[in-house]
Amino acid sequence: MKQENISSNRFVPLVQRFEAACTQLRSDHCNAQRDQKLVHWVLPKDLCVPNALLGKSLAELIKTPFDNFIRIRGFGGRKIETLVQLLERAVQHDRPPRGLGVLPPAVKNGGAPGRPLPFDPDQVSEAVWKQWKATIREYEFEGEPLGRFAQSLQELPKVAWAQSLGFYLSRSLAEIRDLRAHGEKRVHAILGVFHTLHDCLKRFPHDCHLNIRLEPRLIGAVEHWCQAAILNPLAIDHHEILRGLATPLMKQLEIDASPDVLSLVLGRLGIEQSPRTVRGQARELGVTRARVYQMLDEASRIMQVRWRAGDKLLRILPTHLQQNEANQEAVSFALRMRDLFYPEKTLAPAPRQNIQEVSPCVL
Repeated sequence: MKQENISSNRFVPLVQRFEAACTQLRSDHCNAQRDQKLVHWVLPKDLCVPNALLGKSLAELIKTPFDNFIRIRGFGGRKIETLVQLLERAVQHDRPPRGLGVLPPAVKNGGAPGRPLPFDPDQVSEAVWKQWKATIREYEFEGEPLGRFAQSLQELPKVAWAQSLGFYLSRSLAEIRDLRAHGEKRVHAILGVFHTLHDCLKRFPHDCHLNIRLEPRLIGAVEHWCQAAILNPLAIDHHEILRGLATPLMKQLEIDASPDVLSLVLGRLGIEQSPRTVRGQARELGVTRARVYQMLDEASRIMQVRWRAGDKLLRILPTHLQQNEANQEAVSFALRMRDLFYPEKTLAPAPRQNIQEVSPCVL
């Protein structure tokens, strides 16, 4: 078969783009990219990927004349075009691709924070993933549980709620996708957590004298309320404990748990009704009491992941509230919440299932 020539009209635009990308990659501001392999810039949605070149560094590729790629057996126009796209993506690596939550100009210039762009997991390459991992390490979030920062725990399997972020820091995207039980939905949820953390943490200078603490918004409000209530327990009555403690926690459960779990919790706490027994709730749902206890245990696990300080605060709060002898109703309610969300028998975290690894895929 006659080899196509670089002068072919179909390749002229690609030649121009290739040369422009190579010129930029040779410049000083691209020193870090040149040592990376081409595979670092591949996205899940990319088609006609030039697999034969993925293991080569950009430094090798930009030294290769364009017509040499045309002569590679099995390299058609589509693979050549994908190669050029990957080189262009490497040039722009300091600018997150569309859909990765670019910081608004107001934030970069010290203004009020804005909302990031919608997150698209298909835009995450190995290079972007490497940046996110570096941010987690820089701010020492390795020991934090994955579930604490998820938008909703319903997006993650229960076994992953308490999994530390550090578990994923030593792995590439390809290795994570090859882990047991890590399907597309789970990987997307994990990437969403890392994206959110990276986006939030990079808004603040690392050398600032102030510390950064990230937590669910509703949980932060509850914690502040508890601290104020402990300092001034005489001002707390049943109505106030419902407003400042119970309501935001129920809103958090509405985000993280099923409607049945939320309904059981409301019944057990006696919110807008008298406290219900497990036997009565089991009869209403048509399930066994053991099943009701399982669902209530799910609510407890949610709180232990979302609100780590809740165990301590809900043990201190009733003691302080008892200073107001006329408000035993608030004390009883606080005790019910403590016993439901942080029971003595589950103070020690349940052992997590081991996530077994398999060999990483070979690209």
